[in-house]
Amino acid sequence: MPQKLKMASIFINDIKVTLPEKTTILQACDGIGIDVPRFCFHERLLVAGNCRMCLVEVEKMPKPVPSCTMTIADVKGKRIYTKTPLVKKAQESVLEFLLINHPLDCPICDQGGECDLQDQSVYFGSDSSRFYFKKRGVEDKNLGPIIKTVMTRCIHCTRCIRFATEVAGLKDLGTTGRGKKTEIGTYVSKIIKTNLSGNIVDLCPVGALTSKPYAFKARSWELKSTNSIDILDSLCSNIVVQKKGNDIVRILPRTNDQINEEWLTDKARYSFDSVSKNRLDIPLMKTNKFQEISWEEVFGQLHKNLVSNNSLSNPTIRLKLGSLVDLETITACENISRVLKQNVNIVSYKKSDNVNINLDHTLNYRATDINNKLAEADLLLLVNLDLKNEIPLFNARLSNSIRKSGVPVGVLGSNIDCSFNYEHIGFDLKDFITLLEGNNKFLNKILQAKSPLILFGENCSTWNLNSFYPYLSKINTNVNFSILNHNVAVAGLGEYGYNTNSKNGSNTNENFFIDIGCVSSEEEIKEKGGYWVHIGSHGHTNLKNYDLILPSTTYLEKESTYMNFTGSVQKSGPLNSSLPHIRNESDILNFFLMFLSKQLDSKDLINSSNMQLTSQTKILNNKNSMQDLHNIDFHTQIAHKMNFNKNSIDIDKYFTSNKFSKSSKIMNTIQMMNEKESYFSKN
Repeated sequence: MPQKLKMASIFINDIKVTLPEKTTILQACDGIGIDVPRFCFHERLLVAGNCRMCLVEVEKMPKPVPSCTMTIADVKGKRIYTKTPLVKKAQESVLEFLLINHPLDCPICDQGGECDLQDQSVYFGSDSSRFYFKKRGVEDKNLGPIIKTVMTRCIHCTRCIRFATEVAGLKDLGTTGRGKKTEIGTYVSKIIKTNLSGNIVDLCPVGALTSKPYAFKARSWELKSTNSIDILDSLCSNIVVQKKGNDIVRILPRTNDQINEEWLTDKARYSFDSVSKNRLDIPLMKTNKFQEISWEEVFGQLHKNLVSNNSLSNPTIRLKLGSLVDLETITACENISRVLKQNVNIVSYKKSDNVNINLDHTLNYRATDINNKLAEADLLLLVNLDLKNEIPLFNARLSNSIRKSGVPVGVLGSNIDCSFNYEHIGFDLKDFITLLEGNNKFLNKILQAKSPLILFGENCSTWNLNSFYPYLSKINTNVNFSILNHNVAVAGLGEYGYNTNSKNGSNTNENFFIDIGCVSSEEEIKEKGGYWVHIGSHGHTNLKNYDLILPSTTYLEKESTYMNFTGSVQKSGPLNSSLPHIRNESDILNFFLMFLSKQLDSKDLINSSNMQLTSQTKILNNKNSMQDLHNIDFHTQIAHKMNFNKNSIDIDKYFTSNKFSKSSKIMNTIQMMNEKESYFSKN
């Protein structure tokens, strides 16, 4: 049972407040709506107390005290004042000190309009300065293609350092020098190599660290904001998309404590220029060469080719779904399958063709209640998992939980780059079997754990994880386990009962192929023949082999529904596109469905405007399953399917790992600089 919190009472501006003893005075003031200025304090970082801007007056104390470092337990029963002349004088003095070396370049600073130093100087600062000497200058640092530095503006709040150390697991950023010679930077000249570096820009309260891609693009009051979600990994982080006119100029995180907290990956933040790069913007039909056609002509071509393939009376169609498809698109595919009965083969693209998820149980494609499991866990075992490159923000949450709780961590598979200590158990199948059979020293820790948690990587999805339960339960009856998929489409496809293996259920009689958000290889197209249609948003070299190309919207341009790897369902926000001829994938398929239904005189025609999302969630009866699972021969039924050698994401190509981010100039620049840095560090 959780321990009961000790409470204490204090008076803030003569208002009585009763809160847990570990609450800081600053947090108590925020709780009752009293505004106390601060620069260095941040709710999700450790307290530093550098800036001294949050000074308050405490009864019977000779000097003002920093409210961010002092808890209620320290001032129990005393009176605290935030608006006395002493406090006002202290705040003015601190601001005067911080502005001594700060340049007066607000008109050319990208932080203008959303700068904490500007705002607090107006509300809490003095109207004059006593400083008439030369300001110091600080050399700017090269921190990479994302962070622009003007270090003369830095006030040494150390938010960037604490984020890099505590959240991103990066130890390259720190302070050098003392007094007026203090500087923040890397100890040796190098770029910041982390996929969370954009958050450092958000945290900087002044204009010392700003965004290079956003430099001189717009002012905050010129932007129109739309709430949406990111789908470039399976977490589905909440975002705010900001446009100036018709152009997206930046993407910022939107706070959601259960998903991304208030952080965002660099891929989600800076891939937005893909919306205007390498786009398919009009339907194309292939004769001797590609020619533009109207949407009215598209379905005429489909009808013509269904007839020419003698397949109108009995069409055999394969629908191949990409890794970023939404639930509406999957629903449209489901309805096409319903109209054509058994004549549709729906498969999904997967980078590893040997991955074939067992859909009998939701556990194999959805990590339900993973945050609570993580909070309760007193031991972690990571199997074939590299979260830092697969789901970076969940890795940050995991790392933070491990550092706070100090739980032992075991890793089975390749050595991973992470910000916590772990015990490497082994690389291959033999080591995993050795662990389950009780011949590994890490087993003693599992035996002693009250709530162990085992997390499996995406390449483990070929296994039926419930088959492990008899073996794991013999070791520890309280064991929990989950599989973490990094592609956003996996959970949705699993709910609808579709596998994620492009070789699953192939039909040699297929004569009509529709690829949605993915591109088949040239060899596969030539081998199968038939008529090939591509529905997608971006160009690709293999598109020259298709017969019909239909342009679609990106996830930033449509209102669609997605399910993340924990089973949380969210909607993306629509942005008006400047491309008049693009359509949603689901709308294209719904029109195709109505066309087929009319041609076949089907009674199963579904009105696309009234279409409802359906769920085919699998229900696991543990009691019945356990009777059957106890008879499984572990070595023959499970072991031969395990694969430890193939990463589900190419770590060296993280920033360009999908078609959307690969079309981004910013992402390609980051990828190139990281590869260059890695090359010189190795040589």
